[in-house]
Amino acid sequence: MNTITTVAHPNIALIKYWGKRDEQLHLPTRSSISLTLEAFVTETTITPSSDEYDHIIVNNSQAPDRIASPITTFINYCKNKYALSTPITIQTSNNFPTAAGLASSASGFAALAAALNVFFSLRLSPQELSMLARQGSGSATRSVTGGFSMWHKGVLPDGSDSYAEQLFPQTHWPELRVIIAITQQDIKIQSSRHAMQQTIETSPDYGAWIATSEDRIASMRNALATKDLPLLGELAEQDSLDMHQTMHTSKPPINFFVPATYRVMRTIKEIRTKQAIPCYFTIDAGPNVKILCLDEHVPTLLKTLNDIEGVLYCITSTIGPAVHTKDKEIHSV
Repeated sequence: MNTITTVAHPNIALIKYWGKRDEQLHLPTRSSISLTLEAFVTETTITPSSDEYDHIIVNNSQAPDRIASPITTFINYCKNKYALSTPITIQTSNNFPTAAGLASSASGFAALAAALNVFFSLRLSPQELSMLARQGSGSATRSVTGGFSMWHKGVLPDGSDSYAEQLFPQTHWPELRVIIAITQQDIKIQSSRHAMQQTIETSPDYGAWIATSEDRIASMRNALATKDLPLLGELAEQDSLDMHQTMHTSKPPINFFVPATYRVMRTIKEIRTKQAIPCYFTIDAGPNVKILCLDEHVPTLLKTLNDIEGVLYCITSTIGPAVHTKDKEIHSV
């Protein structure tokens, strides 16, 4: 078997995914819409193992248990599902902080699923590949399809209608930018999986947030189709705040924010109000803030963001592609 290297990019949800209706199949409680970050990259290489064991190397080091455990679980799931027996060595690396709320699990499991697909000649369609990646990390299903994608929550118990589809390609909105304000690079104090379950079980606000899903999905699809940044930004910002409110009201409260997170949020609102620059924030399960804006406003925003106390640095990204092998897009075969 040959060495296979795949490339995937993390995504940020504009309409959020937070919580599962089925833990084993990773089926979400609501549909979600995302955009893919071109600037952040995960590369995963699979080679035959030199012994009878699987090996996992993350960022050039033996993976710690917290990171290795879900990868091992996913590999075992794939081997059981497809009757695979060849031991493999997996080497994966990110050019951005791992497990810090920047969706490294999304790009990581998208890249791994794609690499397994090619390495073992599974011949999965993009839809099937998105469902396989879902077993590693729910958000990974959207990194498989890239661009602007929607993950359908589905209604079937077996999860066969819960998959991602690309709504628009990465070239759809060339002026759109995402500035990622890095406020912390350390591994999160609590995993998303545990925090999701706690939120579902204890937050009094969770049901109300879920009830907003369908209307917001429809409005977000319209915002993307018409390239309406104010509509997109207002929806993304509100859905993000509402999601974090469900965490803040869980028992005990969950708060991924650090002081700089709040400073960035306040600053973006001030810029929007006082300078009439259309810019909006969204935050996933972590302290880092993503700012949605147009290319022409990036220099002004960067100048202000980089001066905020607690902001370590900022990265600007365009929209990224679907998962692919190096120099080659993955197609249905």
